[in-house]
Amino acid sequence: AMVGPCEPLRDITDAGIVDQVSRPPGQHTPIAPAVAHAVDDDDERPPVPTGTRVGRYLLADRLGVGGMAEVYRAHATGALGFALPVAIKWLKRGISERADLAAMFVTEAKIATRLRHPNIVAITDFDRDDEGRLYLVMELVEGRDLDQLAATGPLPWPVLIHVLASVLRGLGQAHDLIVDGKPLV
Repeated sequence: AMVGPCEPLRDITDAGIVDQVSRPPGQHTPIAPAVAHAVDDDDERPPVPTGTRVGRYLLADRLGVGGMAEVYRAHATGALGFALPVAIKWLKRGISERADLAAMFVTEAKIATRLRHPNIVAITDFDRDDEGRLYLVMELVEGRDLDQLAATGPLPWPVLIHVLASVLRGLGQAHDLIVDGKPLV
């Protein structure tokens, strides 16, 4: 279901998509090293073929792989040839079945939908695929990442200052976020 600005993913746990995990607010659930290793085992697995459909999204190339998820360039498809470029963060096989790891992903999505700022990527959708794997859909930001930019040689001070200021503005927005009447951080 599409996420609206007024009800950001409020009913995901209520709808039975993931088991409720009870822990005090602000307490994070770390991934044990053994779990992190098991999660990383399929990093060498080839990317899902271009053209694979995940919900109403058509996958293109894989942009990256992390401990729990893969990120793909994709297109939201619609009527009369509508296509909107997006990025999909898709949990790896087996992760969605782990209530603790799925709950972390749901929490990430819930918090991220509340962050609205030009220096923070917007979350536009959250769902499960036909196999039950959770995924979230984000705006796709085209361009070079900081590693690629730095690989071109020393960056001019104005560029470094602009990048740092942009990062700090986004972090400031995240730091000031109020959730259920309390600061998140």
